[in-house]
Amino acid sequence: MAFDVEQFRENFPDFSSTTTYPDSMLVYWGAIAYALHSYEVFTTLYDHVTSLYVAHKAILQAGNVSESSGNAVPNQFSGAISGTTVRDVTVNYVPSQASTFKSGGDFTETVYGRQYLDVLNMYCNTAVVW
Repeated sequence: MAFDVEQFRENFPDFSSTTTYPDSMLVYWGAIAYALHSYEVFTTLYDHVTSLYVAHKAILQAGNVSESSGNAVPNQFSGAISGTTVRDVTVNYVPSQASTFKSGGDFTETVYGRQYLDVLNMYCNTAVVW
């Protein structure tokens, strides 16, 4: 089964930009989503679950591409700012709870990732533990 990019863009209009979210990116994550999720488990929610997975991963990848094009290391820092300095610019970060596996891995870092975890927790009738 091939991932339907047109339907995905219709259902998730946030992804209408083919520059930020090229078809090849969405097809790539769609193939991984299909490989990781079973239709027999999710039945009527299969397309929704796989689309949330794709949306989450595409946002992270687009952020990585954006950061790396500016010579930044993608996703190098994550978390709340715990301190700042104005002159000579210093920023300190509190390590993100979102980046730990106990709290859902990187899925807590986007709205679609959190929705994905919510569906897994509700539909599978069990807490997702990482």
